Amino acid sequence: STNHTGPSNVKPSLKMMQALVDMSKHGSIQINALTGGTHTFNSNHYSGHAVDLSVFGLTQPDRPLGAHHLPMLSVSQIVSIAAKHGGVRNVETRHAHIYF
Repeated sequence: STNHTGPSNVKPSLKMMQALVDMSKHGSIQINALTGGTHTFNSNHYSGHAVDLSVFGLTQPDRPLGAHHLPMLSVSQIVSIAAKHGGVRNVETRHAHIYF
């Protein structure tokens, strides 16, 4: 992890990593926090079971990506793909926090 409030070594959930790979096959995503960031001590990020992804208009870039990038996934696409792998979005709106 990247700060000192949680464990220093975290093994990300296999289902979470499979979901992220699946998402990347359907469009571009921007990961804001995987095992680090600024979270409470008991955060699911520090157990390797949560990821924060950018949400268009709030944390994603408002300019087009380069020609070699797929378009950014929408929140509904992110949630749909995550659900196929057992992921659930919580109520946060500044980003898509997905728990596995």
